[in-house]
Amino acid sequence: MLLTLMAQNTEHMRLGTCVTNPATREPSVTASTLAVLQLLSKGRMDLGIGRGDSARRVLGKAPTTLASLEEATQVIRGLCEGREVTYEGAQLRLDWASRITTCRCGSRVTDRRRSS
Repeated sequence: MLLTLMAQNTEHMRLGTCVTNPATREPSVTASTLAVLQLLSKGRMDLGIGRGDSARRVLGKAPTTLASLEEATQVIRGLCEGREVTYEGAQLRLDWASRITTCRCGSRVTDRRRSS
């Protein structure tokens, strides 16, 4: 709700969610939310995507693989841009999202073991 209000009441500020992860948040739902916010903000929405190491650890599960992260990134980007994508065997498309020219989502690979 806060991002919606910010999108509707500002004109230049970039908006974002910090980092989300495909392991605990369904990529098609993330894409739909991002696409709506992109429309409302006229393309000022950014989405960070990570492997979800800490969230997965709390659940007692292994981190998401980089391949899964890349797949989710491509699914989210494609859906936000109104393209048809295949995800878990299903053909998905957000037809209304085709009005969006840019979907700013991406991932940055970091290795916590190397940071001190």
